[in-house]
Amino acid sequence: MNDFEPTTTERNTTNGWRLLILDGHNSHCTYGFVLFCESKRIIVLCLPSHTTHRLQPCDVGVFGPLASSWKAEVNSMGRQYRKITKYNLLQIYHNTRQRALTATTIRASFRKTGICPLDPTVIPDVAFEPALNTTIQAAQPVPTVLSSLLEDVSSVSPTTTTQTSTTPLPTERTDTEILETEMSTSASISTRTSDIDKPTSAFRLVNFPSRLPAYASRDTIMHQNKELWAYCIEARRQMEADHASKQLMDAENQRLQNRLFDKTTKPTRRKEGGSSARHMTSQENIIALVKDIWKGAMADVLKELTERQNTRDGKWKALVKVLEPLVKKIGGKQKAALKELEAERQREEKERKAMEQARKKAEAEARKQCAKEQKAAQKATQKAAKDAERAAKQAEKAVKQAEKALQPKKRASRKQKVDELTVDENTDPTIDESPNKRP
Repeated sequence: MNDFEPTTTERNTTNGWRLLILDGHNSHCTYGFVLFCESKRIIVLCLPSHTTHRLQPCDVGVFGPLASSWKAEVNSMGRQYRKITKYNLLQIYHNTRQRALTATTIRASFRKTGICPLDPTVIPDVAFEPALNTTIQAAQPVPTVLSSLLEDVSSVSPTTTTQTSTTPLPTERTDTEILETEMSTSASISTRTSDIDKPTSAFRLVNFPSRLPAYASRDTIMHQNKELWAYCIEARRQMEADHASKQLMDAENQRLQNRLFDKTTKPTRRKEGGSSARHMTSQENIIALVKDIWKGAMADVLKELTERQNTRDGKWKALVKVLEPLVKKIGGKQKAALKELEAERQREEKERKAMEQARKKAEAEARKQCAKEQKAAQKATQKAAKDAERAAKQAEKAVKQAEKALQPKKRASRKQKVDELTVDENTDPTIDESPNKRP
């Protein structure tokens, strides 16, 4: 404000309101700053959170040319074998700033953000869409791995197969062949052509023992039984490993949930007005800032009172501890004095509590009194409105009665005029009433 207020005052010849646009940092939300702006007729507008890359002119069109100019200056110094030290840093930066921060660049930045001249259409609609998830970390703490007992099998390109109606001899077949045989509609069709249009994806067991023919020997069956037993043991090991991986995932997910919904951590200071744009010099915002200041001041007062009370209690305890040996030696009188001291301390404690209760009661009464006054004012306003409405109705009624009272007089006057006109017609000498005169 040491730069903005005096600089704009010289140009503000009409003493009109000035607009100051800031980001939404909490350091700007202070009562002193807002009160100063209110007194100097400055409207403070805070930009919404996470929008400075689109709405702040410095971020949009000023810092980029400044960084490019600084980089070019550094490269130039390097080609000249000159070092940038603390003695020439400010001079080099000043030259860079003079070249980058031109009036044309600054005006273009304000125009690009749509602030001056005001143009809401410069921000595209895609800027209002939700942010995309661009993380490269795995969603689970343990990556998903295909079991060693399974194999991903994709079908081959479209082929044409021909099957005969002859009954095949019992031979050793894999699980895939058995599945294809069961899915076939009939084995007695002489020829059948199958076209596979789309590739499919499936899983099959790896190194699973093949099916034995019906005439297999006992030794072959026993050997296959041993293979199946070994395969079951391997499957059990794989299931145990999968279960352990799932337990690790559940533990990690639980840790993340606890971290996300933990209520014991100290919350950060909430930004006044949320993350949307805010009018900092409005009456609502000023009242909110005053309430925050009052809460902080009361917290400091209570903290100071607590410290004083703790100090006083410590002194009393130390005094009691010192007097205890003397009481034992002296006798009942010192015990009485000690009791009196303790009673005095308790009285002070009661007085302090009474004062605290009185303060709370006074605040409650003040709030009630304020509410009563507001209600009384509302009732008075309503009563005045009703009285005015009642008076208007009475006036309207009086007007109607007056009009009603005047109606007979008007009718009598009208009748009298008609009678006079009739008499005039009857006595008019210009009218000839002889029967011989033609009409």
